[in-house]
Amino acid sequence: MVKDKKFNTIYILYCLGIFVVWGIMEIIIMPYIECYKFSDIIKEVLIKTFVWFVPAVILQRCFNKFMFVKKDSIFSFKVIWTEFIIVLFIFTLFHLVSSLVQNGGISISNSFRMSDIIIACSVGISEEMVFRGWLLNAVLNDKNKYIAVIINSLLFIAIHFPVWVREGVFINYITSGAFLQIMVLSIIFSLAFIRNRNIIIPMILHSYWDLLCFMI
Repeated sequence: MVKDKKFNTIYILYCLGIFVVWGIMEIIIMPYIECYKFSDIIKEVLIKTFVWFVPAVILQRCFNKFMFVKKDSIFSFKVIWTEFIIVLFIFTLFHLVSSLVQNGGISISNSFRMSDIIIACSVGISEEMVFRGWLLNAVLNDKNKYIAVIINSLLFIAIHFPVWVREGVFINYITSGAFLQIMVLSIIFSLAFIRNRNIIIPMILHSYWDLLCFMI
């Protein structure tokens, strides 16, 4: 990554900061607030908006000249419809088939709540703004697209480590290869960002995937 010294320093400090802050949030703070009724809303909507989304938007705009997709078009709704519909179909089919295999049928989860729609949308928006709209966008160029996408996917996996540790599933997710699903999703979201040249499409895809996880 060769931009300028100030940019490189801020980018590295941001990466270190977001992982440290979110690690503390998941492992130390969440055990104290997860007993409250709306703890998921507090974490995924309120905290992520201010800790993830807002700083990423500010940084993307401050360093706009270094961005692969500039601020004037990053929030535009330009879509390659064929690819978009195919991905939505694959996501839907994956969850339907998984439900059939695991549960012997397809039905809405008993634990699904209307608040899950809000959470799914908020997570999709905040996480995509950080990982595609800022972290990937800041290092992309026409020569390093695929390397940047792979590195971004590894970072995206790593940000899930704290919650896996807190929930006691870290070893299982790593040894079973379940983490590869996160990697594949990250690559899909990244390619959608590159192909459509805006952050809206990855946000929609991410939110839709999470909504299916809640529903089915």
